[in-house]
Amino acid sequence: DSWLRVGEKETQENMKSLLFACFAILFLSLCVATPSRYSYSTCKLNLQTRWMGSLAPIIGNNTILQIVVPGTHDSGSYALDSSRPAPDSVEQYNSIQSSLGAFDDDISRSLLAWSQTQTLSFTDQLNAGVRYFDLRITWDAASSAKPGVYRIHHFLLSTYTVPDALSQFRSFLTNNPTEIVILDFNHILGFNGTSNHTTFWNIINDGLPFGSILPGASMLNMTYNQLAQRRYQVIVLYEGANTLANNGVNVPRYIIDNSIVLGDYANSNQVNTVLNYELSSVATNSPTAASRGIYYYPQFVITPTSNDISSGIKYTLTNPFKDPQTLRTFTRQLNSQFDGFYNNISSSDIRVVFVDYFQDTNALG
Repeated sequence: DSWLRVGEKETQENMKSLLFACFAILFLSLCVATPSRYSYSTCKLNLQTRWMGSLAPIIGNNTILQIVVPGTHDSGSYALDSSRPAPDSVEQYNSIQSSLGAFDDDISRSLLAWSQTQTLSFTDQLNAGVRYFDLRITWDAASSAKPGVYRIHHFLLSTYTVPDALSQFRSFLTNNPTEIVILDFNHILGFNGTSNHTTFWNIINDGLPFGSILPGASMLNMTYNQLAQRRYQVIVLYEGANTLANNGVNVPRYIIDNSIVLGDYANSNQVNTVLNYELSSVATNSPTAASRGIYYYPQFVITPTSNDISSGIKYTLTNPFKDPQTLRTFTRQLNSQFDGFYNNISSSDIRVVFVDYFQDTNALG
């Protein structure tokens, strides 16, 4: 009986693979047949842009929390202001600046390169297939260009505002009604009172397509087909939502506490340490995550120290004819191990393939 169940499961998986292969062949054959209109890269992009809708026959009866999706770490770091450290990074920013001496444009550009974990806009990430976004938010009360705005941050502040970011999601979701995204707002800085939160929630609600936000956590058990039928395209996760509610704040139902997410983090600048930590994390957390209602994923990211950053910038400035040392130099060491890492675990063990510079990996197939 157990052998029959295994055989049945393998048959189902083979059928799924066959269906997707047929779709891919059909789609790409169309591209080849019309070379004047499409290039291979364009076809691949289109296949990724609506991958959820394309795979609806396969994933349709799964809940969104049962579907493995590509995700990006510090998703909004593609456009940062090198002259403006985030509120939690001022001390480290000043320390690095002090160790480097005069803070000129070359150092500023180099520091920017150590702060970015992605280089593509939200629109480009969405078109490439990313569906989970790690969004770190701060209230920017000191903005000279536009006082009192919300921005993304990762060591530095974003050059754009949160409404600017949401407009990219709005446009994509309007044009691709079969796709569903998860927006995880976390590392929230500078919010000094309830009004900061409520204003921000209104910005989220106003910035996304009308009626597209999942109305509440209880609906996370709905299948992809059910969500698509109702045109629910956005799941909003928010750090500290339950704490705010427990303190009497009227938190909208569509704001879901991000405690349902467990992204285990090695916090190391050593490739082997990250790999061993995350493999151990998968073994520990994945068997029970689903039963605990946890959306689990390992954070396949490497974290440089202040000394790594200072040394890398000094190397870059003193060796102008050599390849610069940047955060991407670090991440490439780890990303080169991507295939080996994910070949050692089952896709059923995780829910987000979570990386820096995702275009340097096979995260999108």
